[in-house]
Amino acid sequence: MLTFMKIDVLLEIFISVSLIYACYTDIRWRRISNKYSLVILLLSLVLGCYRETGVSVLIPALILLTGFAFSLMGLVGAGDIKLVSALAVALSPQEAASFLTFIGLAGIPLTLIVFLHYRFLMPQKKATIPYGVAISLGYWLQWFYLANYF
Repeated sequence: MLTFMKIDVLLEIFISVSLIYACYTDIRWRRISNKYSLVILLLSLVLGCYRETGVSVLIPALILLTGFAFSLMGLVGAGDIKLVSALAVALSPQEAASFLTFIGLAGIPLTLIVFLHYRFLMPQKKATIPYGVAISLGYWLQWFYLANYF
């Protein structure tokens, strides 16, 4: 008997493929394109409509506003903030809190690796962190957490 994949799993796969490309561009050029954030936003909106939790507007808006202020101070890239906001649309407030926690946890080793890389292999260049990687890892950890894999 042929079974079909659940729509939410299919949406998560599409989001993951978009995140992989966003990671690539962030590592390669330290840039996350608006078009990928927009695709992820649209997929997250559909996913949020499909899930019981619905679509969240307040948390992503707060992330966007707070992140914009941090971006103006040069602490974080605007693409990173747009990506986090787009991913948070399909999450409940509790899920968004754990998502942000997972991003922070994923960012610690990433930051350490990047700083060591720049310190010893590229000391003449300023260290910049491709935080899209930590954002993506945080999202995937949240996904596994919701799926009760750990």
